[in-house]
Amino acid sequence: FRSVSFPPWGLWGLRGDRIGGVKYCPQCGTTKPLDDFPPRKDRLSGRMSRCHECDRKKAAAYYAANRERVLTRTAAAALERYHRNRAIAIQVYGGCCSKCGSADQLEFDHIEDDGGEHRRIESHQRMLWRIAESGYPISDRRLRLLCRECHRGSGWQHKRNMV
Repeated sequence: FRSVSFPPWGLWGLRGDRIGGVKYCPQCGTTKPLDDFPPRKDRLSGRMSRCHECDRKKAAAYYAANRERVLTRTAAAALERYHRNRAIAIQVYGGCCSKCGSADQLEFDHIEDDGGEHRRIESHQRMLWRIAESGYPISDRRLRLLCRECHRGSGWQHKRNMV
């Protein structure tokens, strides 16, 4: 069996760097196994040009230099996702208050008064995401849409009278 030596720049050509299962990282200048490179479908090799370690270093340096920008962009994307999922969930549950028919200031109401228990298990954002992703009401909780006025009147008065 003859050992194959690879040039420091790796093996180029049609899927060439898969030969021998190694790839050259131009960032750190080393040849590493293919598993040390993140997958990337748009590349000829199917892998990124930088290894995991160099990619992490580059991402950390970018974050350090642009921390505020990254945090602002991340927060804006999360808020946009929340509003999109909420709008879809409201449409899934009918789009109007189940008591008075109003479409303003809608809130989700737990019919069986198990909201506290549900919030301990799952966040509101996660619940909205599940509804939006499936396109159907969730089956493990009985929910309905109420406008703020009906919601405050039904649940809060009931709880106040129990005390």
